[in-house]
Amino acid sequence: MKTTRVSRSVLCVSLMILVLCMNMVCVVADTVNPFSAAINIAAGANHSVALKSDGTVWTWGLNTYGQLGDGTTVDSTSPVQVSGLTDVRAITVGGNHSIALKSDGTVWTWGQNSRGQLGNGTTTGSLTPVQVSGLTDVQAIAGGFNYSMALKSDGTVWTWGNNQWGQLGDGTTTNRKTPVQVSELTDIQAIVGGFNYSMALKSDGTVWTWGYNGYGQLGDGTTEKSLIPVQVSGLSDVQVIAGIFRHSMALKSDGTVWTWGLNSYGQLGDGTKINRTNPVQVSGLIGVKSIAVGYTYSMALKSDGTVWVWGNNYYGQLGDGTKINRTNPVQVSGLSDVQAITIGDYHNIALKNDGTVWTWGVNENGQLGDGTTENKTTPVQVSGLILSTEPTSPSSPTNLIATAGNAVVDLIWDAVDDADTYNVKRATTSGGAYTTVAESVYGTYSDTNVINGTTYYYVVSAVNEGGESANSNEASATPIAPASSNNRALLVITMQNGLEKEYDMTMTEVESFITWYNSGSDNDIYTIDKDYNIGPFASRKDYIVLDKIMCFEVMEYETE
Repeated sequence: MKTTRVSRSVLCVSLMILVLCMNMVCVVADTVNPFSAAINIAAGANHSVALKSDGTVWTWGLNTYGQLGDGTTVDSTSPVQVSGLTDVRAITVGGNHSIALKSDGTVWTWGQNSRGQLGNGTTTGSLTPVQVSGLTDVQAIAGGFNYSMALKSDGTVWTWGNNQWGQLGDGTTTNRKTPVQVSELTDIQAIVGGFNYSMALKSDGTVWTWGYNGYGQLGDGTTEKSLIPVQVSGLSDVQVIAGIFRHSMALKSDGTVWTWGLNSYGQLGDGTKINRTNPVQVSGLIGVKSIAVGYTYSMALKSDGTVWVWGNNYYGQLGDGTKINRTNPVQVSGLSDVQAITIGDYHNIALKNDGTVWTWGVNENGQLGDGTTENKTTPVQVSGLILSTEPTSPSSPTNLIATAGNAVVDLIWDAVDDADTYNVKRATTSGGAYTTVAESVYGTYSDTNVINGTTYYYVVSAVNEGGESANSNEASATPIAPASSNNRALLVITMQNGLEKEYDMTMTEVESFITWYNSGSDNDIYTIDKDYNIGPFASRKDYIVLDKIMCFEVMEYETE
């Protein structure tokens, strides 16, 4: 005889690379989820922009052309929300206009539009966002001086606005009020707009430039402008590109930084003030993970979270507490644990891992966002702005149900909206300790590594890029083998009041009872037909109430 004893107290169910294209800097996208770790800050000539994790955009600083997007032309020394703009996944700026990329792949612009840089078919400025005409399926954006750029998911580049020096790359010098495709350029994964010239990074690690080249900023060994893309000489294995006024930068995969173009203030960082028409390496700088270019100075973010700068320091924009120009990199004072940087003309923004935003440099229009208009030679915190940059773990799963079968337990639960996958955990005693039996599960799970007659206790957790949730409610089940035609059992049910009820049943009937018991069904009463019928009755039935059961025992036997 085989006996299984189950206690009510045990079996009952007891009930959470992006592409970053800010002003003159682009970072290669994460090929799995381009916006899974979005960098949320950007700087224009005299205004600043921040993207919050809820998809809203906030701006501060100069607002002469409506570049703050709040429907006014009033400057602001603290952040204001851009009107009517939601579901944004990337931001960037031009000189006096702003650009946003929405999750649906459309592009929206606002601010100055004298050269058609808003891309809506007009040259009329806008104080609130307008949609760029005929442009969809965009995965990255960039802003230049009075023009704009977009990178589509097919690797093509589209431009619009000012084209005086061929910076739109369509082989002409004609301004465009709607997007045109850059000539002979495909397989692109990052873009940059500068002061009358443009840059693009191909997936093979080469860099391509076009437009104005008076100081060698195209990096092709000449000072001749180009109306179509040309390749930067001797530069490969590049991961990040940046440019703005008259000089350009590239970050290679080995963490070294390379520069070319104008060097009148030492902004190339090679210890000289000599202009370069081909790339040179920045002196003594390694372990870099991001770069940014200012009007006549440069910046690098190292993997240890420190920020390094060099070049012009007239307004204290190097952040070292002085106004001394530097031809080699110096560290920004008192700034650590930084995850992203960007540069305006003469002011800088840094985003720390705790979500706080820090600024320094020129502040005459309130672009530092600290509530003043005083220039700062060391970083200050932007007032009242904290960006949620770290992904959060999902909510716990709910309504876990375990159903037993023959050498199997099937699990179902309610889906969690912010979960990517689930982990299934099991124990042989209620409350654990639990052992993970399956990872990266989608939706449901069948546990086949079980022994009939043993009770198992399960919980499930949800997982996403932010981590793992707390465990779900616990659910239990006891797998049992199907009865042969000759097998029967005595089912002895002990009630809460101590009364015992004994039934001689087939194993199929026993399994039906156990399934009802484990399911936690809304049907709290189980009916058992009695085989014998004494007296003048049509039938005899016992009605078992779930909450009145203390435990039950199954004693299986085989009949001949």
